[in-house]
Amino acid sequence: MSYLSKLYKIGEQRVNELFYHPENPIRAFEFEVKNLKIELENAFKATARVKAARIRAEKDIDEYLEKAISFETKVKELLLKAEAGQISSETADKIALQMLAMKRGYEKKSELTRARIPRMDDDILKLEDTIMRLQENIDKYEGELEKFKLRMSVGDIVSKVEQELSYLDDSGIVARLEKLKEKIEEKELENDLLSEYVGDYFEKEEKIEQDIYDELKKLKEK
Repeated sequence: MSYLSKLYKIGEQRVNELFYHPENPIRAFEFEVKNLKIELENAFKATARVKAARIRAEKDIDEYLEKAISFETKVKELLLKAEAGQISSETADKIALQMLAMKRGYEKKSELTRARIPRMDDDILKLEDTIMRLQENIDKYEGELEKFKLRMSVGDIVSKVEQELSYLDDSGIVARLEKLKEKIEEKELENDLLSEYVGDYFEKEEKIEQDIYDELKKLKEK
C-alpha cells in the first residue's frame, strides 16, 4: 500500500469515527430510546389496522354468504315461476344462470377472504410479539438511561466537589510554611553564628584596647 493510500485510509477511518461516534453518548442513547418508542407506536398502529381489517373480513364473509344465499333463493323462486308458467323456461334459465354465477362469485369472495384470515392472525401475533419485545426493550433501556444519567450527575457533583477541594487543598500552604520555617531556622542559625564568632571578635578587640591603655598608663608612670 502506498503512502498516500495509507493516509487516505487513516483519514477515512478518522472521518468514520467522528461521524459515528456521538459527542454526547447520553443524548445519543436517549435518542435511540425515542426511536424504540416510535417503533412501538408504529407497531401499535399496524396491529390496530390488521385487527380492523380482520374484523372487516369477518363481516365481509357474512355479507358474501348472505348474498350468495339470496341469489340461490332468487333462482329457486325463478324456477318456481317458470314451472307455474309465469315466465318462459328459456328466460328463467338465462336469468338463473346469471344469478348462479353471481352466487358463485360471492362464494369465491367468501373463500378468498376466509383464506386471508389465518395470515392476518399470524401478522397480529407477530405484531403483538414485536410490541411486547419493544416494550421490554424500552423498559430496559429507559432504566439503563436513568442509571447513566444518575451516574453522570453524581460524577458531575463529585467532579465539582473535587474541584472545590482542590482550592481548599492545604498542601501548597503547608509547603510554603515549611519553606518559611526553613528560612526562619536558617536565620536563627545565622544569628547564632554571628553571636558566637563576631561577638567573640568584639570581645577580643575590647581586650586589645584595654592592653593598650594599660601599656600607655605604665609608660606615663615611668
